Amino acid sequence: MEIKKLEIDAQGLLVNGVLKWTLEEMTEMVNENRIKNKDEVILKIEWESNRNFDGAYEYTLLPKAKAIKAKELLTGINVHFGEIAGKHSDIYGDIEEDEITIVTDLGEIKEFKRTYPDGLDYNHSFLGVISDYIHMSEFESLGVEEEDEESFKQQFEEIFN
Repeated sequence: MEIKKLEIDAQGLLVNGVLKWTLEEMTEMVNENRIKNKDEVILKIEWESNRNFDGAYEYTLLPKAKAIKAKELLTGINVHFGEIAGKHSDIYGDIEEDEITIVTDLGEIKEFKRTYPDGLDYNHSFLGVISDYIHMSEFESLGVEEEDEESFKQQFEEIFN
């Protein structure tokens, strides 16, 4: 078949006036290609709900190598959300290793990218709190030793920027 005319319209890609792929199909193909080429995974950080607190979670899409480094870097870090569960709630604690999960399931990653095209979903941002402390040079609040501050900051920025 000789291609005489390629068009993209509101429906998708037309070849010689015939719809070849819908926009949804093209998005699916692009996302699957990106997942495979970048070896992307979902990094999940989750605190379970208890009492009047409905939990905290943050899911972010990262290359697998960065997600592994992130898990190592963030395990044991103290996060202080403040009164996110209401007055006098003061939600804080260390991120434990079992609270960080790396998802490699292709179907789950594809669905995540479809639902969250920017690769991020959260109800309370662990990474945002950590980033704020880094920018305020409040490493002690994170539980980072003084001699490790620059290394922690550099690794965090390499992984998440």
